Amino acid sequence: MDYYSTNLQYLREIEPELAERLEGVSPALHVTLPKNSLLEDSALKDTGIVAILGFGLGDHVKEIIRRTDKETFILVVDPDISTFKTAMIYRDLTPIFQERRVGLAISEDPTFATIVRLDKFSAYTRLIKKDLRIMIIRNKLLERRFPEYYRAVRDALHQASIFASKSLSTSIKLASIVQRNVLKNLVHMVRRPGVDSLFGCFSGIPGIIVASGPSLDKNVRDLYGAKGHALIACLDTSISTLLHHGIKPDLVVTLDPSKKNYDYYFKDIDLSGVNLVASMTTYPKIISRHKGTIFLANPENGLVRFLGDTISFNGLVPKGGGSVAHFTFNLVRCLGCDPVIFVGQDLAFDGKKTYTEFVPDQKKEDIQREIAEKGTVWVEGIDGNPVLTSQVLSDFLRWFEIVIRFTKHKTTYIDSTEGGAKIKGTHIMSLKEAINNYCRKGVEIEGIIKKAEEGYKPPTLDRLVDAIVQLRDAWGEIVKIAKQGKERIDGLERLKSLHKQIEDHRLFKETTTSLNPFEYKLKRRLEKIEGYKKRDNLEFHKMKAYRSYFNKVLRFSHSTIWHLEGVEKRLRNVNEIYGYMGG
Repeated sequence: MDYYSTNLQYLREIEPELAERLEGVSPALHVTLPKNSLLEDSALKDTGIVAILGFGLGDHVKEIIRRTDKETFILVVDPDISTFKTAMIYRDLTPIFQERRVGLAISEDPTFATIVRLDKFSAYTRLIKKDLRIMIIRNKLLERRFPEYYRAVRDALHQASIFASKSLSTSIKLASIVQRNVLKNLVHMVRRPGVDSLFGCFSGIPGIIVASGPSLDKNVRDLYGAKGHALIACLDTSISTLLHHGIKPDLVVTLDPSKKNYDYYFKDIDLSGVNLVASMTTYPKIISRHKGTIFLANPENGLVRFLGDTISFNGLVPKGGGSVAHFTFNLVRCLGCDPVIFVGQDLAFDGKKTYTEFVPDQKKEDIQREIAEKGTVWVEGIDGNPVLTSQVLSDFLRWFEIVIRFTKHKTTYIDSTEGGAKIKGTHIMSLKEAINNYCRKGVEIEGIIKKAEEGYKPPTLDRLVDAIVQLRDAWGEIVKIAKQGKERIDGLERLKSLHKQIEDHRLFKETTTSLNPFEYKLKRRLEKIEGYKKRDNLEFHKMKAYRSYFNKVLRFSHSTIWHLEGVEKRLRNVNEIYGYMGG
């Protein structure tokens, strides 16, 4: 039976580029299949990420899907697209394509197939309750056919494990802050359009991304020539420099959830008339005190998705990279900008300078601490000579290069930074030259933005308020469970059972990561107890760890309910003023 047409229909929904690449590919006459021994690892259930080397005919992929937890992300990496074409013909692959937790990296660059795909699928957050290692299921026969490719894949997966630890650390620290910010910003999600309302509005119009590297001080004045001829999107870190030189960007992009970000870049700055793109997780004062137009973005946050679905809020910008610069890069591409021009994107240091002059000294001190902690590396500069950068910036550079390599056939990328690291895949030219070559035609940028804003119609709030009440009640259930756990004295197994009730709660798997800090600390505490040399009283220590967990969850749950009640009240007040509720 030929399954190709049905498989292709499903594949186009999840991997349209892969489906397109299959056209004209001849199916393989011989397929290297994995041995059954690859399926014998009992640790599958405890693994957050499984990387399968080799697709074969897909039978073992289906088996691994069946044997893994629903929260486990499965990445399949295979350099041979002809083998995949054969599987598309002779096997029903729809059970694989219907699993949103499966990533198919077929005939892709090893780094893109691993680090970028894991980042894109937010796979690292799956490791909080699971084993931090990425389990690799190998196919030694296939690895002998493609030794260099799979060696690079294994190296990249090792790097991904390291990145996972760093990513987890950040997400754990910010989880409760992020939830608080989302709830405080919720009223703005009702009154402000999602940034997706701008998608495609700037098709074929040059987009200039202004970052805050040291070289910005050299050519910032040249941006005058681009006003009204290109979309100028600047990072929050570079806004002070632009305003100091009398340049008003078309968009200012901010994501950071911390108060520090507000203090550094927004507290004492007049941004009247400036259009802001902010994440729903952004520090609330940045949004509430802004006097101009605001477009809101969804950072792939479960709570935003859950509540946003009730009012058809999207605002989703493709994830990746880990910084506001990467987000802005993804954003201008979604807007349709072409070419994309980098300015101030040094990704390296200029002597002792780490930022443009007008970045606050406190932020410069932050980067110095990061350098001291994580070290520096040498990378190729735009002139071919080595330049010094941090390990973090080096990782950021690599991400840009990978994405550019795979999209430069669709978009022209120009590096007009005039300093710093070389971004491979870009055309290097001065900002003046880029403006003269690409920014000649006048464009009514503000008119396009205004039209998108005016086209927004506020939703009715009935379903959103119902969802808030549903969440409040769910947190009330968590309070009851946590109270029992805090007070239990009748055995470890009962505490484990109560903990599992929280882990498996009907809403919390999809709507919040705010309990992750407590889950992670409990897991690490229990692992430490297991390592005690003295085995006496292990049960006592474990019970103590669980009670500490329940106590923290209880306090946090009470705080969350208080915030939800406040949100419900504010939404009802918004309804009284603007009449958004139905009925």
